[in-house]
Amino acid sequence: MKRAGTDPLAAALAGELARTWGENLVSGQYHAIVPVPHHWRQRLGRTQLVPITMARRLSKHLRVPVHTDLVRKARLTAQQSTLSATARRSNLNNAFRPCSGIRLTGGRFLVVDDVLTTGTTADRVARVLRDLGAEAVDAIVVARGLGQ
Repeated sequence: MKRAGTDPLAAALAGELARTWGENLVSGQYHAIVPVPHHWRQRLGRTQLVPITMARRLSKHLRVPVHTDLVRKARLTAQQSTLSATARRSNLNNAFRPCSGIRLTGGRFLVVDDVLTTGTTADRVARVLRDLGAEAVDAIVVARGLGQ
């Protein structure tokens, strides 16, 4: 899903997630939806960012705002899909950081990504949100990868 022209697919899959899990997601009473951030260099060559597309679609269904201003990807990392499970965990150490001047006072947040394999990416983003003061963090993905 990380290829050019996949924006409609990402939006459709997010819509299906909302229809399938809608009741559970609505009952979560989320304060905000947080798409997994990309490093600024990764954003340069992309026509779309799947987690953002998905987050925006879920936002419309759930009537919950999307926040891209809470967590940032502070350093460029190797592509997770090219790494072993062990390497994936160390690859993302200290990769995600809070955005400047942000502090949360509780609240429940929904992290959105396209694929979950080891769970490392979602875990690292959730840790930053909890360190910022989030009370609870859940994650939702379209697919579960089998890894290497």
